[in-house]
Amino acid sequence: MLLFEKTNGYILLIIFNGWILAQISWAFLVSIFIESSLTASVVGYVVAIYMQIMANILGMVVYCMPNHFPWYFHIIPTFSFCRAMQYASV
Repeated sequence: MLLFEKTNGYILLIIFNGWILAQISWAFLVSIFIESSLTASVVGYVVAIYMQIMANILGMVVYCMPNHFPWYFHIIPTFSFCRAMQYASV
């Protein structure tokens, strides 16, 4: 709750809008390769959950806050979103 009280609303708006655009782009990319909508939904949710778990583990255990993510982790939007939320909550 402190995250939403102490962080500037415009910063949160930018972070969440970027996250929404990244998820929509991911959905369009997956829909190119998978024809069945049911299969695309299942694969999309499984990959999104797996990537979020991996981003949280790497962000909190391997590269905790004083350390920085390597540049190649920021290519995947999930890792950037996870790190942005960690920075905003400090």
